[in-house]
Amino acid sequence: MLPELPYFGNTESFEIRTENLTESLISTGTSTPIVEEIRPEEEEMLGEQSSTPKRDQKPKTQEEMIINVATAVLEEKKKEKGVKVATPDPFDGDCKETQRFLTEVEIYLRMHPTEYDIDEKKCLFFLSYLRGKDTQAWKQRNTDLIFNWKSGDEELKWDDLKGAFKKHYLPINIKADAQLRIEDMKMGERADNYVNEFRVLADESGYDDEALAHIFRKGLLFVLADKILNQPQGRPNDLNGWYKAAIRFDEQYKYTKAVQKPRRFQMVTDKKKRFEKKETAVN
Repeated sequence: MLPELPYFGNTESFEIRTENLTESLISTGTSTPIVEEIRPEEEEMLGEQSSTPKRDQKPKTQEEMIINVATAVLEEKKKEKGVKVATPDPFDGDCKETQRFLTEVEIYLRMHPTEYDIDEKKCLFFLSYLRGKDTQAWKQRNTDLIFNWKSGDEELKWDDLKGAFKKHYLPINIKADAQLRIEDMKMGERADNYVNEFRVLADESGYDDEALAHIFRKGLLFVLADKILNQPQGRPNDLNGWYKAAIRFDEQYKYTKAVQKPRRFQMVTDKKKRFEKKETAVN
């Protein structure tokens, strides 16, 4: 392990300065020779261990020594930097978030195989992200299985914990639950958000595209649905067509509103100016 260079500042700026120093030193031809000295006792040991005639130590320049140390430090820093992956959003017991939470945990664990290399670490990581009163009892029960383990007890496996979590928090009938939720969906302020949420439930609902297109159209704002249906040409004839049309017309509508706002203020200003001119003329 290389000794760390004494530096009391920002690590990133240190790395940048080190890299710049390394490049500048390599590009320059001037150097100050430094010869490494061998202590007398080391010289005797070397003489005893080998019958080969001694060779003079090759002088090392100060710049070469700095480059070697700096390069080694940078390599160590690069090893410490791993791929950054977002940690899971905590799970509070909402059944609609069960699959999302499981997926985020699986991604994080897959990207950190060295850190979470045994079932116990995976289970504790998973349990640490359960929050709120709706998960407290289930979390405590499974945490006790780990902390209160005794010789002869069966260890808690990661796959078993996932299975128990799905059984407890996933809806009993995922398809029926998705159908109820998708039929109650209504578009909010943005069509693209509505489309993204609709797609997720559409995959779970089991409905065909024709039924989904009908449900999607009902959930749109009336003004937007009317605009799409009454366009002269290019009326959508499938689900993806409805997705694209909803986003396109919503963006056009919002753009038009944004452009018209300054005009309204301009009209008020013009009216005010005309009124002031009339008053001046009368006076």
